[in-house]
Amino acid sequence: MGPPFSMTDIDATICNPWNTDDMEMQMFEIGKTYSFTVHDDGQVSHFAGEIVDWQAPLLKLTTSGEAEVILNTSSSAFIRAKPYEPSVYETRGLITL
Repeated sequence: MGPPFSMTDIDATICNPWNTDDMEMQMFEIGKTYSFTVHDDGQVSHFAGEIVDWQAPLLKLTTSGEAEVILNTSSSAFIRAKPYEPSVYETRGLITL
C-alpha cells in the first residue's frame, strides 16, 4: 500500500520556491546583499554579494571586488545563502568587505 496521496495531488505553486510569479515566494531580493556558502574545488567557500538580477535558478550578483558573478542555485555546488549581516568590525569601520 502506497502513501495516501501522490505528488500530483500537491499544489506545485506552494511547494515550488522558484515561483517567480508570486512575489511572496521570491527567495532573493534584488539590491540586497547576501552571504553565500558554496563548494569550490573540494573546499567550502564563503563570500558576500549584492543581487543584481534573479531569474530562477540563476543569480547575477556583484562581489566586493566589483566582479560580476552568475550563480546557479540549483547546482550541487550551491550550499546556502542568507541575508548579509555586517560584523561588529565592519559597523565600526575597522574593516570593509
